[in-house]
Amino acid sequence: SALEGQGVRPVVVRGVALAATVYETWPHRHCHDIDLLLAPERRGSGVLALARVDCVPIRSPGAPVGTAVMQHPSGLQIALHTRLFAVDYYNMPVDRFAETGERISVGGVPISILSPEATLVHVLGHATYSPSRSNLRWVADAWHLLAAHPELDWGEVIDRLQSHRLTLPVAVLLRYLHAFGMRIPSDMVAVVERRAAATTMRV
Repeated sequence: SALEGQGVRPVVVRGVALAATVYETWPHRHCHDIDLLLAPERRGSGVLALARVDCVPIRSPGAPVGTAVMQHPSGLQIALHTRLFAVDYYNMPVDRFAETGERISVGGVPISILSPEATLVHVLGHATYSPSRSNLRWVADAWHLLAAHPELDWGEVIDRLQSHRLTLPVAVLLRYLHAFGMRIPSDMVAVVERRAAATTMRV
């Protein structure tokens, strides 16, 4: 509410967005902070808006480049991300990535979230490099997301992976998830693997 009151409309991602949309209850998805995506030019406005509700900037050694972390008096941290991924090779402008998202209500407050297709790419892309992937929370996120959206547009998912240069690393993750019996069409896994085999790295 504080952000939107100042004309800043971020996209809520990761834990909070998933807990609010695809998990059966909030306690099933641990959320130790609130992750928000916004365009780089809006980060300053976001920091000022949160400062007006007594949030203070804090140092977070593990925060990606371009991320401002604010802390509420309750101890809750709010991360303002200006990049989709910590690996610059995978990035594109935030507004392009989020343009097919939707608006929902959480606790009576309207928020913006990513489309299911973009959310899956975000979850898997983050899992390709994040040390936290070892806790396998990303597997649970993918399972609940796929269960909640059986009509997922896999053509869009594959196109997004290609656009973000994520086809090669995510091919391995999709095969891993498919082995669990998740709702991933075998032919789509095969398409991603074929594209991964043809991938050439550009630096």
